[in-house]
Amino acid sequence: MQEIKDLVQDFVKQMTILEKISLLSTHQSAISRLGIQEYHVGGEAAHGVVDRTGESTTLFPLPIGMAQTWNPELIHEMGFAIGNEARIKYYQSGKSSWLTLWAPTIDLVRDSRWGRNEEGYGEDPYLTSTISTAFIKGMQTEKDNRILMSAAPKHFFCNNNEMGRENTSNFIPLRVEREYYLLPFKSAIEKGAATSMMTAYNGINGIPGMQLPELQKIVRDEWQMEGFIVCDGGALSVNVEQYHYYDSYEEALADSIKKGVDCFVDDKELVENAVKLALEKGLINENDINRAITRSLTVRAKLGHFDRQDPFSDSEENLLNSEQHSLLSSRVMEEQVVLLKNEANQLPIKESDKILVVGPLIDTFMRDWYQGYHHSEITIKQGFTELFGENVSFDNGHQLIQLKHGDRYLGIVNQTLTKVTEPYLFQKEQWDKESFVLKDIKTQQYLVFDDETKAIILNKSEIFDWFVKERFVLKENQLINWQGETVNFIGSDSFSNDKRKTAKIEIEVISSFEDRLDFSQINQVIVCLGNHPMFNAKETLDRDSFDLFPLQEKLLKYAVKHHSNVTLVLSSGYPFNLEWAKENVPSILYTATGCQNFGSVLAEVIVGKRMPSGKLAQSWFKDTKNLPLITNYDLINYPRTYHYLLEGIVYPFGYGLSYQSFEIETFSLLQETSHEITFAVTIYNPSQQLAVDTVQLYLRVNDNSRLLTRLIAFKKVFLSPNESKKIILTVDKNQLTYFDVRTEKYVEFQSPHEIVVGFNSQDIIKTIQLNSNNTNVESSIRNVKHELNIFSFDHYLNIDIQAPERNVRELVLLNNGWVEYLQNSFAFEKYELTLRVFENTFVKVNDREYELEPGIQKLDIFVEPTANLRISTNYQINVLNFMSGGM
Repeated sequence: MQEIKDLVQDFVKQMTILEKISLLSTHQSAISRLGIQEYHVGGEAAHGVVDRTGESTTLFPLPIGMAQTWNPELIHEMGFAIGNEARIKYYQSGKSSWLTLWAPTIDLVRDSRWGRNEEGYGEDPYLTSTISTAFIKGMQTEKDNRILMSAAPKHFFCNNNEMGRENTSNFIPLRVEREYYLLPFKSAIEKGAATSMMTAYNGINGIPGMQLPELQKIVRDEWQMEGFIVCDGGALSVNVEQYHYYDSYEEALADSIKKGVDCFVDDKELVENAVKLALEKGLINENDINRAITRSLTVRAKLGHFDRQDPFSDSEENLLNSEQHSLLSSRVMEEQVVLLKNEANQLPIKESDKILVVGPLIDTFMRDWYQGYHHSEITIKQGFTELFGENVSFDNGHQLIQLKHGDRYLGIVNQTLTKVTEPYLFQKEQWDKESFVLKDIKTQQYLVFDDETKAIILNKSEIFDWFVKERFVLKENQLINWQGETVNFIGSDSFSNDKRKTAKIEIEVISSFEDRLDFSQINQVIVCLGNHPMFNAKETLDRDSFDLFPLQEKLLKYAVKHHSNVTLVLSSGYPFNLEWAKENVPSILYTATGCQNFGSVLAEVIVGKRMPSGKLAQSWFKDTKNLPLITNYDLINYPRTYHYLLEGIVYPFGYGLSYQSFEIETFSLLQETSHEITFAVTIYNPSQQLAVDTVQLYLRVNDNSRLLTRLIAFKKVFLSPNESKKIILTVDKNQLTYFDVRTEKYVEFQSPHEIVVGFNSQDIIKTIQLNSNNTNVESSIRNVKHELNIFSFDHYLNIDIQAPERNVRELVLLNNGWVEYLQNSFAFEKYELTLRVFENTFVKVNDREYELEPGIQKLDIFVEPTANLRISTNYQINVLNFMSGGM
């Protein structure tokens, strides 16, 4: 790629400083004299190219659904399709945008309460890495040394809680950082060759994502990333205005550029003014700017921006939103549908059956925030009508209501809610525990609180906005709007927010599903439940419960009570508590939403024209009792994923049935080299039909007196009737290691390994025992020469890592906190412990106690050559360093 390097260097040499500055935001200016066109970095492509103007693009299932396919080859094909559509949009835009989209989201979904659960690839680093890296490779397909588009995995890193994400820091111990959170990004860069990456808003161990030292130390130096790094949307503003890490934009920007951020997703004028001020104050120099724009321009060159005719210019424009891509979207949806239960083979049902399809999701196409539009989005009602015709009937389960104020009804006049004399019908939809939305039956539009006029007016026919202004709550007969304000009357007829008068509202239920449902002459009942992407959990909003919403649970139990053949179809972007359903509902299907052909594919799965073969990408719990706080990221010491936690799980990671099942006949070790182990698994399809399942290999090993289970290989297999096949699974030996905080290296577990094969993480069908090759106990000794890495502790309680003096992390021992460093080899007899003390207290180092006064305190610590080290306190102190006097 020397020609690209030479081209970009030549560009940079010829640019003025102002021209260089104009390339540091996502709105990159044209430099016509050099042949550089204006270009806009950014856009979304999580599961399809997103055109916010409403133009059609192909819609694929949500990323959590992509992971549930367990089929990297299929997801690679999907990535290629998205890359082609992005390339076509690029040409249609006059080559001004669309090739540098922000996807995929590869933050580990280590807690399913996370509001953005639907955007991730599950709780396991190996599955997340494998599926997302295949996606990246497909998006970045190469041709004649050019790439189809640029992928930007996000958000680096540990971005898994919405509450406080803009102004708080997450505590990440060293081992869990290296064994879990960094691995998907490592794979994206090293194996996927991702040409961009996005940082997170949140802090990691005291430092915001856009100023992390890990950007240089790990991403650039270790993983050798050559592409450009962007910060999250508005992160420069957030850093100053919400996180308050810096007091000025120029300081925040300067630190970010020096740490490795090359492009700022913020207002162009704000960014460029901040750069100019940073230069004036000497916070950065021109070389810092050169480095950043060189990376951005290099990726643009790889995209063919500066070629007279790039190798993709012959792309067929009719691929955009094409039938070919539509069929691919349907395949992805089919392969991600998870069959959770199928008692007495209730599914598939017959097309000739009389069926009743009920539930709030049947006539609404669920659009998440990172999804585009399609001219023909197929709902459940449309898909089932097309397949079953007159044999299907529907009920959405919503209440039909009337609103009353005193002796007058409320209705719509001139698009506004006001008093009327005649009854007026609304549909009341409830998508969470308390709030509801109202749809006008006549116009099929939703009511919304208008912030400007303070009136309640008709709005769109789809609820889709960053703020859901259609949301209302009724408390003590008073209507509360989306901002928590009481809605009142002005005058005698208008309806708005005026605290001078009180509006007492009554809701009269005209009909509910209990009144309408008729189960006579019905062979099968399909209950369609799930979440609305704009409610309960989304970006900026985490969940606090896994329970089904009250009205949905009531509908399901009502159907089960009145009919014996009930199938629950759960359509959502995250797990629910299905403990009751598992015991009482004959068959259960789970599917992610997002596919443009959603209703058609689901109907075909129900009748067996398509086969559910998805596997869960995360554990499904019955409640949150066994889970630590969502802000606790240490999933080793405070388990919340299948790796260490077995309690309270309704459906385990990797679980999923099919209409036919495999048998595992043999499991053997074929070959072992210094880098990998090869296993052979013979599987058999005893049925008379095509069968699909995913063979999974897990490492099981004793890890500090706890059982660790870890996915290390998998293969999705399609078998013909009565076919037997031997499949080969190769395991990289790095999968059999842990990150040893004492040596700060990956080392093999010393205890015996057990490799198990099965069809989910709790399914042990056959086992192979492996003895550890790591017999050198000395390999896990912490050699402390001049300085102890204070963040390499073995065990701890009540601690944090913060950076009170910016960019310099300190180990914080909170009240009654302690840390332990085990199996040490000290080079010196005396070390100096430096502490930041906030009040009169004490610190205990091993058996000796020291009294402390506020301020920076330095203590002489004498140690035996092989002593363990324990530091504890009763009130907060910060550990700054532990080093010998010889430094």
